[in-house]
Amino acid sequence: MMGVGDPVALGCPNMRLVSLMFFLSSVLACGSVGALRHDSAGDSDTVVDAARDAGDDVVDAGRAGSCLPIREGMVAWWPGDGNGADLLGGTPGTLQGNTRFVAGEVGQAFSLDGVNDWIDLGNAPKLRISSTDFSVEAWVLFNSHQGDMSVVDKMSASGVNTDGWRLIKQDDDRFWFCFGGGTQNRCTPSDTAFAVYSTTHVVSGLWFHVAAVKSRAGFSVYVNGVREDSRSAVPHFVDSNTTDLLLGSYAGEGAIAKLDGLIDEVKVFNRALTDEEVRSAYSAASVGECR
Repeated sequence: MMGVGDPVALGCPNMRLVSLMFFLSSVLACGSVGALRHDSAGDSDTVVDAARDAGDDVVDAGRAGSCLPIREGMVAWWPGDGNGADLLGGTPGTLQGNTRFVAGEVGQAFSLDGVNDWIDLGNAPKLRISSTDFSVEAWVLFNSHQGDMSVVDKMSASGVNTDGWRLIKQDDDRFWFCFGGGTQNRCTPSDTAFAVYSTTHVVSGLWFHVAAVKSRAGFSVYVNGVREDSRSAVPHFVDSNTTDLLLGSYAGEGAIAKLDGLIDEVKVFNRALTDEEVRSAYSAASVGECR
């Protein structure tokens, strides 16, 4: 795991810790995968805009001690830095297929081919969280975006979307956060009691920060620090907690929902994050959470 002052993998700059002039020249030289980020309105930043944003983030990070302080209630953290380790211990990910590691938004990221690569995070007690408040978040970049692609998924293979929960890039190119419907599939475009949907539509080659938050009062989906959809009530969903938590795959769909792209900085919390906490994680970007 990189420290705050370490160079970014592959020689690309840590844009929050260098001068803006160096950042501009370095981005043009090495094509940093983290140099461009996507905003919630659906427009990609130009290099100049990214530099301006980087300057703002340097100030914000400096006020917070140069990295985002670890937030209360985090129970698992998979940074994808060359292995499947959980930085908080106890739930290492098992790499499936030919999962590799490449430069990510923060350090390295898991690289998945959309065919037979994914990460199995197991089913430890601390991951059986749906009966109480919980949150999950990740950075994700799509090499392609045709069809369904699971991001963080705990939906059982028994039935179709009947048992568990999932955070997915659906085939309409929006992020969905939805729950198991019991006797029927309730993860549908029209079943707003069991699902929330982003307004952002994904594109290939850009990093998105996505978060799902569930509390006793409702549930929400966030993209790039913005709460884009929410419900004021939690449905009577089914989650038997018999399924492992997966990154980039859904237990019930074989190769259909495999993620083609990169996933980075996956975190699970045993409480509902606030709007500000989600925004701060997005704003920290390549500086990341304090190690």
